[in-house]
Amino acid sequence: MMRYKRNAPLRYNFGEPISSQFKIVKIDDREVDSQFGKAEVLNISIDGACLRTEFNIPDINQKEVSLYFKFNINDKELNYTGNIVWKKELGKNVQYGLRINMNEQEKQQLIDELKVYSKKGLKDYKNLA
Repeated sequence: MMRYKRNAPLRYNFGEPISSQFKIVKIDDREVDSQFGKAEVLNISIDGACLRTEFNIPDINQKEVSLYFKFNINDKELNYTGNIVWKKELGKNVQYGLRINMNEQEKQQLIDELKVYSKKGLKDYKNLA
């Protein structure tokens, strides 16, 4: 399993995790179509994401596992596919670090949506003060 570096520009940490759905789409070179499970996106960048779920995927050190996940921000659905590069078990929850391969259009869309999301959050915070 590859070591994951968090040096990506613009790693956005969601203060309140974002509800997401995910499914396994590939194990090694074999395409699979699992059912969707519930997860939360803890953070995301143009290189990767961190998901938290109750679903424990075994053997990720011996196999390459790809997940498809989708979530909504700013009333828009974003969806990506990434390979699991690390796993951390925390009680009944498991966190997965994913490496995402985005094209330039997907990268720009994510950056644009995160900018809007961040500005909305800052505006809401100022209105509470």
